[in-house]
Amino acid sequence: MCFVMESREVIENIDSIYERFKIPKHMQMHMRRAAATVKVVVDNWTGEDINGEDAIVCLLLHDLGNVVRMSFGNNGLDDLYEESGGVDLMKKIKKEAVGIYGEDDHVATEKMCEELGISKRVMELMEEHTFHKNKDICSGEDMDLKICAYADQRIGPRGVLNLKVRLEEANERGKNRPWYNEFDDLLECALKIEEQVLSNTSLSEDEINDEAVMPYLEHINS
Repeated sequence: MCFVMESREVIENIDSIYERFKIPKHMQMHMRRAAATVKVVVDNWTGEDINGEDAIVCLLLHDLGNVVRMSFGNNGLDDLYEESGGVDLMKKIKKEAVGIYGEDDHVATEKMCEELGISKRVMELMEEHTFHKNKDICSGEDMDLKICAYADQRIGPRGVLNLKVRLEEANERGKNRPWYNEFDDLLECALKIEEQVLSNTSLSEDEINDEAVMPYLEHINS
């Protein structure tokens, strides 16, 4: 029987998980911030029952594999690399990760999660919550998936942003991505997902911000 690491166990051991895979501090912060955004939503949820812990774990782990696709130079992130230990260290971490997991960040994330024994449900949420699948997310009934997609799409490189502002900024950097020509439709779906999520909470869009997520960033398991 395959070992399965339950969501509560992942949350309680997230520091050691990040250490195991040598996840840079700025990447940890992005995933913590996304997961904390889920926690804010879950703590203010008024709708039907959801599994908040699975959604939190999805976003605590969803970008683990990004260590294999770090780019260096004029990408506007060098200051974040410095906060994580410097460009030279980031290059070393990337080289080691590519040697183990390959150059595809999605494959790398999947392999890391398989090593941990992450549940099938969390793996499903990670696979399905991405921006280019917004049409299916919007039309579906899976509220945990909608929360994951919404929280992730609110997070920029340096904080929680207005959804439309965040996605338009990402679109400017994503002209080579396959969803670029569908952006307007996917953005419309994102805004509908936001409405679907927030209609089941006591929150407004403006109440989900850096100040609101701050208490959860270092203590996501509280």
